[in-house]
Amino acid sequence: MEKDFYFWYDNKKKRSYYFEETYQKVLEEHDKFIHGHLPINTDIVPSYILDSWIRSRDNNVNPNVKPNHDILKGAKLEELLRQNHTFIDSSIIFMEYLYQFIKKSRYSVTLFDRDGFILKVINTDEDQLSFRRTNWFVGASWSEEKIGTNGIGTMLKNKSPLIMFGPQHFVKLYHRFICYSVPIYNPQKKLLGGIAVTCPFYWEANQHTLGMTVASAKAIENELRSRESIRETKIANVYQKAVMESIPEAFIAIDNENKITLINKNAENMLFTRPIQANGKHLYDVIPKTNINFWKLIEKNDIIVDAEVRIVSNKLSSDYILTCNPIYSPSIGIIGKILVLNEIKRAKTLVTKMVGAKANFEFGNIIGKNKKFLKAVQQAQIASNSNSNILLLGESGTGKDVFAQAIHNASERAKKPFVAINCAAIPRDLIASELFGYEEGAFTGSVRGGKNGKFELADGGTIFLDEIAEIPLETQAVLLRVLEDKTISRLGSSFVRSVNVRIIAATNKNLHDEVQKRRFREDLYYRLNILSIHLVPLRERSDDIPLLLDHFLKNFRSIIGKKIVKIDPRVFEFLYSYNWPGNIREFQNVVERMVHYARGNELTIDLIPEEILYYVKADNRKDTPTFEATISTLEAKRDLTSSFNNIRLLHEQKERDFIIKMLNLDVKKKVLALEMGISRTTLYRMIKRYKISD
Repeated sequence: MEKDFYFWYDNKKKRSYYFEETYQKVLEEHDKFIHGHLPINTDIVPSYILDSWIRSRDNNVNPNVKPNHDILKGAKLEELLRQNHTFIDSSIIFMEYLYQFIKKSRYSVTLFDRDGFILKVINTDEDQLSFRRTNWFVGASWSEEKIGTNGIGTMLKNKSPLIMFGPQHFVKLYHRFICYSVPIYNPQKKLLGGIAVTCPFYWEANQHTLGMTVASAKAIENELRSRESIRETKIANVYQKAVMESIPEAFIAIDNENKITLINKNAENMLFTRPIQANGKHLYDVIPKTNINFWKLIEKNDIIVDAEVRIVSNKLSSDYILTCNPIYSPSIGIIGKILVLNEIKRAKTLVTKMVGAKANFEFGNIIGKNKKFLKAVQQAQIASNSNSNILLLGESGTGKDVFAQAIHNASERAKKPFVAINCAAIPRDLIASELFGYEEGAFTGSVRGGKNGKFELADGGTIFLDEIAEIPLETQAVLLRVLEDKTISRLGSSFVRSVNVRIIAATNKNLHDEVQKRRFREDLYYRLNILSIHLVPLRERSDDIPLLLDHFLKNFRSIIGKKIVKIDPRVFEFLYSYNWPGNIREFQNVVERMVHYARGNELTIDLIPEEILYYVKADNRKDTPTFEATISTLEAKRDLTSSFNNIRLLHEQKERDFIIKMLNLDVKKKVLALEMGISRTTLYRMIKRYKISD
């Protein structure tokens, strides 16, 4: 307020005379401004009013006519009120309280938003009619841009409390009004709008009204802050609860009297047989004193990390990994503890996932159409529906590991761990600790805290014991007990753990002979040999070579980036003739090597490894499929359909011409066969087939 413009008199007559005199002085300045007679006396018209008049004139507001208010109705009005619901709800009680002090003076209490739209009006029914004539109702806008200088719009421009007196309004229609207007801010100090006390009789001005309006605005701001604090507290509680429930472990917070202050659902599910209200209960009610080892650990104020404990609660006993941390207060010290319990069974599952203990192959990944081979596949599929132990018999490289994974993935244990261990790759004195685990200090070099064995990691799933014939006899005795009792004990521990594991064993040895030689326990052999499956070596399923070749070529296309579309028919003669002692594994390695060294998109005879060229001898060859049969098979494959018949004819003509040329040069047949990479017997057959005179 500038100077003593609103000097208040207690004497009613003097006050009335003063307001009339002031009214006339302001009106004269208003008329001067409207007619462009400057300067304006700023002792009568405050500078913020003059600035607003100038803005109103620049906005082309006509002071002589009723302005065109923006008025929201229907859905737009509902949306306005919805957006400001909290603001309105927080303000009503203070608006009504304010109105009780001023209602005898025919004042109206109004709430408006930051754009000047009226949100709430409190007045008498009698006053509502006169106010509505001036568009003073919910949904109407009193922005300065449209209405000119007024109590709402101008206050929003200045963002500070003000009194709009009579002719200070730019539009003459409102010259008999007086308005006390105060801004309201949200807890983030952002302008929400304001509260206004308005009277249609300027001579009813009261010296206390502005102060009461300011006080009401502050009360509303305090209410908004309180509601924001409550809302933030509720959100914090929701977050806290969500965080608690998202923790997969059992989470319990206790105070210094061991009373539960926080507990999540996972803890309740692990420790209780039925839902109870655990908060406030003593921890003894949840974990009885009979769990001596547990209570010895947590009654200390030490930090405990990953200690193994067995807890017998209202439910069955179970093994847990315990972590315990004290809760510190800067001023008090330790005020409680946080306990985190993780079921060892779940921890093992996480470990097996982390170390990749899962099966990747399925029966759909197994390639072959040979009758013997398909019989083995069928037996494996049948075995996958059983929980009985399986024994896979076959030479190295026949795919025993692939069969084991496929059986696991087709079984009801598919989502559980698949743990594979090569018994031949582990030193004999360590095989027992690898299979069954050990406690800390069980032997020199043991890991601190002990270690889980493969059977523990495979709990609920499948363990694949490859090369089982290599297990020492003393370990075989322990393995037999596991098969019979479904329990294990770590080395150095008397504690017995139950395990639910399906065993798939594999060997390339004749276990029956090993039993006769007393290198393998007979009772273990019979426990394992419930479902035995013999895998066919590659030399006995050579008719699958085209399928396998096509399969590996497709795989190596994406890995190596080469697309093979042609194959020299002589390549097949060697692939069929070779004995393949390493079976599928060796075949895959040979194909990969040939693709790597291929100079173009064709597999040629020079790409065949030397060991195969020199080991293929005519006397040891079996009858091989004809080139025509081989080509016919490959032509059926999608990526090897590059006119094999034409390739064959062209190749045979070139081969015939080459042989004739070499013989005319008196090259000996032995040397010629070696140069061509074939046996002499094969060369003689070719001379006969091509009808070359000797």
